[in-house]
Amino acid sequence: MLPAYGRIDMAARRPAEPVVVGLIAATHALVRPEALEALAGLTRIVHAGDVGAPEVLRALARVAPVSDAGVRAPHAHADDDHEQP
Repeated sequence: MLPAYGRIDMAARRPAEPVVVGLIAATHALVRPEALEALAGLTRIVHAGDVGAPEVLRALARVAPVSDAGVRAPHAHADDDHEQP
């Protein structure tokens, strides 16, 4: 018999939930409905740059849950005219 400190209560452990990441780029201030539909239900969205307008990130945040690891996007050349939300 194992001592108490060597036991693992497997009934109390839950499997980790999968992380499903979507990638989008070069939206240039336009998010097509087809893109939002394709990204629906994801855990996270990564925008790879050229967002174009802060409204794009807000639209993406409505599709994927927003948390500390929600929508992410680097600043690119099409993003010089605005601040990201």
